Amino acid sequence: MNSDAHSHHYQATIDTSIGTLGIRTTDTALTGVDFLPDDAAIIKPKTQVAKETILQIQCYLADSTFKFDIPLQLDITPFQQSVIDQLVLIPVGTTTSYTDIAEKLSSGPRPVGQACKLNPIPIIIPCHRVISKTGIGGYSGETEGPKLAIKHWLLSYESTALQDS
Repeated sequence: MNSDAHSHHYQATIDTSIGTLGIRTTDTALTGVDFLPDDAAIIKPKTQVAKETILQIQCYLADSTFKFDIPLQLDITPFQQSVIDQLVLIPVGTTTSYTDIAEKLSSGPRPVGQACKLNPIPIIIPCHRVISKTGIGGYSGETEGPKLAIKHWLLSYESTALQDS
């Protein structure tokens, strides 16, 4: 399926310093953020939530300490929700490990990693702040390539911003 075929699933797209992001919303909530190919069509926001999401992503990319405040609607399992509840507690500029979250949830690092991989709203739900005990870990299901570069960029951006403040 080419990028045009599913671009109509997005209520907005935005070109950012970390690539083109596709924004999926209902009329009242954000349901997904996807990393898109650089040549993806730019779509003006079709919903108020999409407009607000773009605004808040721009705020975050200008100031990493910006706190997102967007209604979310996630189609995920209770376990995935419990992992996401942990993710949103990780402060900007800090990281935790899959193992640490697993211990809090009486689970194992693999299911936690899987839940992070399936996070439908990267950046806003900061799965990039979870790293493995032996290195940076994966990002959005990839252990190398462009998405990992984004994870490196986000972590570096957040830690640098905190040193400056």
